[in-house]
Amino acid sequence: MDSLTASYLPPPSGWDEMTSADGLVREPWREVGAVADLLGLDGLRARGAEATSLLESDGVTYRSPQTGVERPWELDPIPLLVHDIEWASLEEKAYDVLQRRGDDPRMQHAKGIAQLLVARGNFVERSAQLAGATSDEQKNVLDAARSDFVVERNLAIALLQSAAVRVPNKASYQNDLAAALIETHEAANLDRAVKACDQALRIEPRFQDALFNRAIALRELSDPQRAIAAFKLYLTVDPLSPWAGEARQNIENLQPSL
Repeated sequence: MDSLTASYLPPPSGWDEMTSADGLVREPWREVGAVADLLGLDGLRARGAEATSLLESDGVTYRSPQTGVERPWELDPIPLLVHDIEWASLEEKAYDVLQRRGDDPRMQHAKGIAQLLVARGNFVERSAQLAGATSDEQKNVLDAARSDFVVERNLAIALLQSAAVRVPNKASYQNDLAAALIETHEAANLDRAVKACDQALRIEPRFQDALFNRAIALRELSDPQRAIAAFKLYLTVDPLSPWAGEARQNIENLQPSL
């Protein structure tokens, strides 16, 4: 099997993360490069496909703030590495910013979003690494990763909740809280999500994200009549985007439950 790192060709100009100018693998990448060589191209593709499947089954998506279009969350099987010296500097700067502005509602909201994304990413990565686990030890590690994710997610929700309470007239704060609550799939949190969306829509009645999330929360609450009505209301505001297609599909799927 050909070595992936040996056959890797860096771009002709500019900085390359993995290799130096003389073609040698940089120190932080040597261990990852060795694993990549061990897995081979087919192995990396299989890991990537497995991660994509897990993300799709969990409904993990990313909504572009520029276009508002929801996209699949992409996870590269080869991580971006940061040298421990560089990371220590970044961590120190981030800690300083958070300490100085940690009690600001905007910072609480930003921290909540960041923590939720990091927790989700860490859990998906660990799940991909342990996919198909058979031994009790591997299953225990996966269970522990799942428990850690729940703790981190709940801390993120607490930050989003605080920001939403302190700035109750900001529709995006209410909607982001609702989206995080929906991810828990717990009835009490789904009720809270509907209320948060209602608050967002009192502020911005045509807020597409909140209209859609409200419909999703009602669907997860097994309330097909209200969910269908909510999806139809969403379509009055957005009849053409990919979300509109998803809304119509949800209506079709919910009809037999009436």
